[in-house]
Amino acid sequence: MGGLDQRRGRAIVVALATTVTVSYGVLMYAFAVLLAPMQAELGLSRAEVSLAASIALATSAVAGIGVGWLMDRRDPRLVMTAGSVLATASVIAWSRVQSAAALFAVFAVLGVAMAAVTYGPAFTVLAKRFTGQRRTAALTALTVAGAFASLIFSPLTDVLESELGWRDALLVLAALLGAITIPLHALVLRPAPGRPARSVSARAALSGLLFWALAAAFALGAFATSALVVHLVVLLVEDGHAPGFAALAAGLTGVSQVAGRLLGGPIEARLGPRTALAVALALAGGALALLAIDRSTAAVLAFALLFGTGGGMQTLLSGTLPAALFGPASYGAVVGVLHACINGARALGPLGAGIAVALAGYVEFAWVLAAALGATAALTALPARGRRARALRPPARPAP
Repeated sequence: MGGLDQRRGRAIVVALATTVTVSYGVLMYAFAVLLAPMQAELGLSRAEVSLAASIALATSAVAGIGVGWLMDRRDPRLVMTAGSVLATASVIAWSRVQSAAALFAVFAVLGVAMAAVTYGPAFTVLAKRFTGQRRTAALTALTVAGAFASLIFSPLTDVLESELGWRDALLVLAALLGAITIPLHALVLRPAPGRPARSVSARAALSGLLFWALAAAFALGAFATSALVVHLVVLLVEDGHAPGFAALAAGLTGVSQVAGRLLGGPIEARLGPRTALAVALALAGGALALLAIDRSTAAVLAFALLFGTGGGMQTLLSGTLPAALFGPASYGAVVGVLHACINGARALGPLGAGIAVALAGYVEFAWVLAAALGATAALTALPARGRRARALRPPARPAP
């Protein structure tokens, strides 16, 4: 890669790290902060307001398939800039809603916008531009930056809501979202140079058992993370811990994802992408087993560190593993379907956990999840066999 392409590549990584962080911060993390004042003013139940978030995740999962297809065939500037414009308009519309029906409609559109500005399309841009360790480094930088979205935007949203109210807070956040993401997507992004390396076609990848086995593994990890994020505080408080400590443990699971995203690259380079995914799932499963056995202060802190690290590795590997196994040419379509499975499982996590806990209890649910993650880790680590396995060796191309 020439000097100009190297500088452009670095600029694209920085731009996407910025836009993904802002997009997640405004489109996802602001919601939790604004939930209570929205509920009070709109006169809705907590379940009705929470349903809006589930609608956004569900529409994002479905729309992500189409966005992935477009990212393989169109200039990423067009797709992601249009997503930024739609996201900004959706947040403005969110600030004006007066009823549950309006809220649900806005969040359905918001989910479409999310599909075009979050990890899926950003992963696609970087996977098509870089190969090998350069790709892993770029995706690591992107996901580490994204991990700070909640740390930046949750307190920022809280301050804005306290000073301006939730409606005007959303207008400020919409202005930030548009002012940062629209120009960066429009002016900095570029299509990948040159012809893509040898790749498996989207049809071949999506018709194979390997893809769906990996999609199931990622979906299970996303389900477990989503379920625990919602229910961990209640579990710990019911077990006798102070609410402040329970909130700290929940926060620690998020912060420790940064460590997982930093460790994921070296572990993948040493063990291979599928074994690295097995390690990530095993970390999460082992953490849940520890929580089921022992809920002392030290054990809970250890759980939070291990579980968050495993989750952080899974986020990084959801970007690197499809590129390593299937190549870059149809990466957008493959990752679009993969992230549809992940987001669908994430949307089902709180509800599924609530039903399971009502039927069996928190500890029993933790044991079931731990066993499922452990078994999935073992199966994921098994080597692929046969002609399809040979076809899915990482494609070779001089590193840009």
